[in-house]
Amino acid sequence: MADKAVDFGAVDTFSLGAGFEPQSNNTPITKEVGRVLDENGDLAAQTTFGTKTEKSVSYKYTGADLDTDFTLKLGEVVAGYHIDSISFKFASQEAVGIDITGHNHAENAHAVGAAGDFDGYELALTALIGDAMAGWGVPANLPMANSDTDCDCIGVSLNYALTHKDNNGGAGTHWVGTDADGRVDGDMTFISTPTLISTGFTLPNTAESQGNQDHEGATVQWSYDTALVRTVVAE
Repeated sequence: MADKAVDFGAVDTFSLGAGFEPQSNNTPITKEVGRVLDENGDLAAQTTFGTKTEKSVSYKYTGADLDTDFTLKLGEVVAGYHIDSISFKFASQEAVGIDITGHNHAENAHAVGAAGDFDGYELALTALIGDAMAGWGVPANLPMANSDTDCDCIGVSLNYALTHKDNNGGAGTHWVGTDADGRVDGDMTFISTPTLISTGFTLPNTAESQGNQDHEGATVQWSYDTALVRTVVAE
């Protein structure tokens, strides 16, 4: 018997292009359910409404200029999906990992707006990790500089998120959605304990570790104090 015609492999849903290798895709589709019970508390009727499709794609980046090559913006609509979050993970001896999530609705779907309408938040990658970041290892320019030469960074994450407010209309289906509070936070992992120049950042949590068969280390969580820049659709 011949093999069945089943799709194989991951898909570059967000069309990131050369240097961005898709690793996996997930597409949950959900609906809300309305139910009515009878006098005995048993189901009398039910219906579904408000179909929502979510999309998540994981990539590995192997190029040489991440801040130039990655042009996606937080909150823009690409390939029919509103971009909800973008995460970058940098680690020693590894290619940069990128996770992107988005969503849309069957009714009154999010779409690219008219000229002058909101078109997403810029990521400020150059400000956080420097120019021309290659696709392997930890950025030479860290979000916060470490002045301790006996300490080295072995991992960095950048997590971009926003507040997205959807409301349903009178028919119980999606009516309108709006974005606010584009922001970025993350963490850095070190061998030894760093001395950080944290101007422009808030440091909510720091965790140090020691073991009888390992070097001391530290993980520092941070939040960028600068709001992400809003962009608009070009005229």
